Amino acid sequence: MKRLMILLLLVVLVAGCTQTTSEPVHDIEFGDRTLHFRADLNEANKVPVIPDENELFLLLANPFVEKMRIYFIPSEMNGYYSVAGYEMTYKLVTIHKSLNGKVIQIEAVPINSTDEITASEIEPAIFMKMPANNTAVIVEENNYIVNVFGNSTLEDKTYSGLDLAADKLLLSIFSKLETKG
Repeated sequence: MKRLMILLLLVVLVAGCTQTTSEPVHDIEFGDRTLHFRADLNEANKVPVIPDENELFLLLANPFVEKMRIYFIPSEMNGYYSVAGYEMTYKLVTIHKSLNGKVIQIEAVPINSTDEITASEIEPAIFMKMPANNTAVIVEENNYIVNVFGNSTLEDKTYSGLDLAADKLLLSIFSKLETKG
């Protein structure tokens, strides 16, 4: 019995030493400012970007972009769309001001169907959807559209799957800026 207790104690100690817990991260430094994010950025970094972050960067950080539209289909999720849309708008304007020296116009556009989305190389579109089948950022390269999908309402009590996807979109661009400059 004594050996069993010692063995059990060793297992618990080893398990405690190998378990990794990371503190939630909600801020990044960008230039001379600290930018706050709603979601835990450790979790947001797990969201896939399809096909990849380079395509996302090339579309949304393009120096020729003059305007962006953030589309959504109105529903009981409007509050989530408002919060995620605001976060993307504020940070995308900050990115373009820093990167390209200009303030771009970004507007939210309620639509009835995805057929109403218009986009071009100089006016890319972001389409938010929640709930969706998965939480992901999906770039439609030939259509100049970025889909920001959240598969659940609340991941915890402070942020949603849509927040995770929106934050991943932004983190992907910020990370490319860091590697470029």
